[in-house]
This record gives sequence, C-alpha cells and structure tokens, in this order.
Amino acid sequence: MFQTQRILKFLNYSPISNKSKKRILRKMSNWSGEEFTIPVPWGVIAGRKWGDSKGHPWLALHGWLDNAGTFDKLVPLFPKNHRLYCIDYPGHGFSSHIPKGMMYHFIESTSYLRRIANHLNLDKYSLMGHSFGGAISMIHTGIDSEPISHVISIDLIRPYVVESNVIVESAKNSIDTLFTIERKFEMEPEKVYSYEEVFKKLELALNRSNNQPHKSKDSIDTLLKRGLQKSKCGEGFILTRDARHLVPTLQRLTPQLYKEVLKRINVPHMIIKSDKSLFYGDEEEVMENVKLLKDSNPMFEYVLVDGYHHVHLDDPKKVITHIENFLNKYPV
Repeated sequence: MFQTQRILKFLNYSPISNKSKKRILRKMSNWSGEEFTIPVPWGVIAGRKWGDSKGHPWLALHGWLDNAGTFDKLVPLFPKNHRLYCIDYPGHGFSSHIPKGMMYHFIESTSYLRRIANHLNLDKYSLMGHSFGGAISMIHTGIDSEPISHVISIDLIRPYVVESNVIVESAKNSIDTLFTIERKFEMEPEKVYSYEEVFKKLELALNRSNNQPHKSKDSIDTLLKRGLQKSKCGEGFILTRDARHLVPTLQRLTPQLYKEVLKRINVPHMIIKSDKSLFYGDEEEVMENVKLLKDSNPMFEYVLVDGYHHVHLDDPKKVITHIENFLNKYPV
C-alpha cells in the first residue's frame, strides 16, 4: 500500500502525459486486483480479478469458510499473460447466501463454475483451488474436462470420503443440523464481534487445520478483509460466511466414486501438497489417489512444499515456483 501511495503521488506531480498516466494506473489495477460481481438467480457471486484482461483465464477457488482473499498474496506473483478470477463461493466473502430454507451441497458447487464461465464467456479456462476449492477443481474437471486447460490443487489430494453406509447413516444428522441452525438464527440476533474476537476465532480455526499453532498473523488479517462486514448497529463486525456451511453435506463421495472422477482428468494437472498439513483421511489410502493419477494421466505432477495448510497465503513464493515450472512444461 505504501508503494502504491508513492506511485500515485509521483503521478500527480509528474510531467508525463495523461495517456501514460492512464497506462500506469491500468497496470497498478492489475497489481491490486479489481472487484467484480456476477448475477445469479439468488443474488450475486462476487470476486476479485487480477492480471492481463486479455490473458489466459483462470478461476481460483478458495477453501471451506475462507474467501477469495486467500489468493491475494499468490496471484500478483503469477506469470504474465494470465487473467485470474478469484471467486467468493456462495455464502462466503462478498457473495450472496443461497435462499432461506435451502442447503449447500458439495457436488452442486461444480454448477457454480459453469454459471461463472458462461457469464464471463470463457470457452477455455484453467482452474486453481485450495483445499475445498482444490477438490471442486478436480471434480469439475473430471466431470467436464472439455473447457478446462489446466488444473492445480493446493494442499488437497482427496476430500473427506465415506462408504455408502455412512452416507445413509449420516443423512438424518445433516437435516437435523440444518433445522437447528435455522431455529437459532430465527430466535437470536446475528452475533456481533470485535475485530480482536473474530481474529482469535479464525486463529483457532487455522490452528485446528494445521494441527498446531498458526504463525502468520498477516494471513488472518488478509482473510478477514472479505470475511467480515460492519454490523448494522455500526459497532463491531459480523461474519460474512453463511452458517449453513457448517451443515454436513448430504452429497458425499465414496472412495470409489472419487477415484472414478480422477480417472477422467485428462489435462495438465498438478497437486501441491504442504508437508506439515493433514491428509484428511488415512495417509496410505489418500496417497493411492496420487498413484492412480500418475498411472492414468501422463501430464500429472505431484510436488511437496515446506509449509502448512495455507502455505500459498503464508509464503506464496514456495508455491509460485512450482506453478511457473508447471506452466513452462505445459504452456497454456
């Protein structure tokens, strides 16, 4: 921000032409990103777009209960000639919540990508996702690979999967949880937090995802830029994410179904795994999916980086090196 202010001050007093000033400001816009919204039947899907407006398009998808801010540190390091649309999934960040009485479904998330791509007139595009966003990126590519050029998953090999009997047994709990949350918000006003309170709340959540204390305070501040909004009373903040995302999804995947999806990914594909993060399941079973991908797709890459679950936000240089190598090997 300090560097941006210095440049703006320079432009105000510089003798260079207005045309040159506009060109510099356009480039600065690419560095800082630009907000956008996409109309959908229930409101808007919001996000932030970065990079060359004529560059190769990417949809960047955040993790569960995060938001598009998760890519704020990584995207400015991306190679030139790329256009990145960092998305707030419905019920996250600045995107609208789905209508009352409805429930979020895991697999249904792939339909949001089709809506976004249709609105942006993207015939061919790439996907990059972190955690939950990585799972959706891979599943969407397996379901409909024709418009997908590349897919990158950051710190997600396999989402939580369960056997079919568990899907049946847990369905009632999902519905019960939805009704419990609905009753709670009908009876109680939305909770207002101080910034310090919600900072601590997110810090504890990141500690759980890393299975140890989270060291990057700056990462938490970055996520809270889109994760909070001022309360109506003007004092304190409310969370922008929809509490219904805490409802266990009814649309679960079995291990077998997920493997069938992976077999159908036939584009350049990279998984970047943090060496200090969780596997979301038995490590040996999860790594079977990496072997399957290596056997079924000659354009698959698997790399390990030193870091935790949000390594792309905590230390993006560790991640961008592998992305650059991947894109040099498989150009868009």
